[in-house]
Order: sequence, then structure tokens, then C-alpha cells
Amino acid sequence: MKISFYKPNPRNTRHACSFLYAADKQAFYCSMVKQFDTSGKTGTFFGNKDNPDASVSLKLSPAEVGSMIDTFESGTRPTTQYHDSERQKLQISLKPYEREGVQIGFSFGVTKTIKDTGAKASFLIGFTFGEAVTLREFLKSCLQKHFRNSQNNPKSLENQQPEPDNVSSEASPAPSGDPSAGDIPW
Repeated sequence: MKISFYKPNPRNTRHACSFLYAADKQAFYCSMVKQFDTSGKTGTFFGNKDNPDASVSLKLSPAEVGSMIDTFESGTRPTTQYHDSERQKLQISLKPYEREGVQIGFSFGVTKTIKDTGAKASFLIGFTFGEAVTLREFLKSCLQKHFRNSQNNPKSLENQQPEPDNVSSEASPAPSGDPSAGDIPW
């Protein structure tokens, strides 16, 4: 399952963003690419899809997807995640987007830092409220599919969790309530 958002402009400064759930791997992915060209008054992104300076791809855990859904549903709680690998560091954020003190949607951004060179690349896309609802429902659907697939393979949930030393999250705190009410202790 895949959903994509394309936001070209005449100044060639925008980004495209895709979210994908690969059921066969039981994995969530996100990719972003910088706008490539505006000739003919139509912005394209294809020319940058394989350019490492103008694109980024990342794998998200189910908990990170849940944090994004929470940001959309609360409307005010941002989420920030950090991914660290041998080659690069990523900072991922989803937060309310305001103009003149009024929220007009959400902004999703990824900052990539290459460890060897220190080079940074930033990717940012805005979602209107309607786009945010569409993305939220897509992510919920993917998460439900993930859980249904995981019921057939109980070990799969363990395998999808990021390594504790590689990923941290500053998402919203766990809900309060009676820990005996469910299978997951808080």
C-alpha cells in the first residue's frame, strides 16, 4: 500500500513524499525527494529520486507510525524521532503548521546528516488538514494490516522494533490508565 504527495512550485524548491507499507516485509517506509525541474510549467521529482543529496528513505517502526497518527489526531502534540546508522543521522518531525498564529495544517520534515562529511540535507512538506486526514487514515489502515499480519507470526512484532541504541523518540507520553486493562503494561 502506498500514498504519495507531490508539491511542486515554479521556484523549484518543493518536495514530494511517499509512505509505503510493504506487507511481505511487514515494514513501514517513507521517502522524500526534492523537486528536480519546472520546465514546461510542470514540476518533476523523478530526476532526483536516485540522487543521495536530494532524496532520503527511511524505515519507520509501528510505534513511530502510531506517534504520527497521534500528532494528527491531537492536532497539537508534535512528534520527533531520531535514526542513527553507520552512514547517516536522521531527525524526523511532524508538527502543527501555523501561519500568523493560526494552524493551517501540519509540516513533516526530515533532516539528514552524512557522518563522514557532515553534509546536511533538509526535506520538508506541508499537509493541509484534508491531506492530514487522508494520510492519518492511510497510516491507520497500514497499522491495522500490520497487526493482522503479525497475528500469524508473533515474532514479527519483536523484529520490527528499532534497536534501542539506534532510535529514540520524543513523542507524546504513554496514555495513563490502568495497566492491567490490556496486554501491554505502561
